Amino acid sequence: MGRGRSTEQEGRAVDVSSTGAPTVVGAGAHAVPSSWATRAGVTMLHIANHTPSAVTVYLAAVLAAATAVSVLEDWAFGDAVWWAFVTTTTTGYGDLSPATAAGRVIAVVTMFVGIVGIGVIVGRIAAVVIRTRDDFTHEEQVDLSHDSDEQLRLLREIQAQLEAGDAAPTADQEDSANRAP
Repeated sequence: MGRGRSTEQEGRAVDVSSTGAPTVVGAGAHAVPSSWATRAGVTMLHIANHTPSAVTVYLAAVLAAATAVSVLEDWAFGDAVWWAFVTTTTTGYGDLSPATAAGRVIAVVTMFVGIVGIGVIVGRIAAVVIRTRDDFTHEEQVDLSHDSDEQLRLLREIQAQLEAGDAAPTADQEDSANRAP
């Protein structure tokens, strides 16, 4: 993929590829296009992977939906909060439902936010519950990787010696040589 023109964006040098997507220059092999959508996606992933943030965003969405529906439908705020929680959890008792078009649009968005939000929160809790003490830490994984790299290097060295005919006799070969008359 060829590089295109270079330009300045937010005080950083960026390179515009043939696709037209700006990429931060010098960002390394894992450079990703720099755009508002990318930044929003990264922020959403951070929130989804941080349980307190996910719960906070979920509760803020519930309160925002309740406030909007309370105003649009002329409901008491407590009733609107009840409706928002019932809607986000997809329980849907049916005791309250918006009658205006704007209220129904907010209801659809609230349903979607609830499905995604509850899914993220339950997923995060499940990840914590099923995590075992036997999981390797990052440092342990790095050590194991270095150990396996060293073992592979030694195996290749032995293979090269065997192919060259320079291999030292094994312990079994030495024992049988010592027993021979």
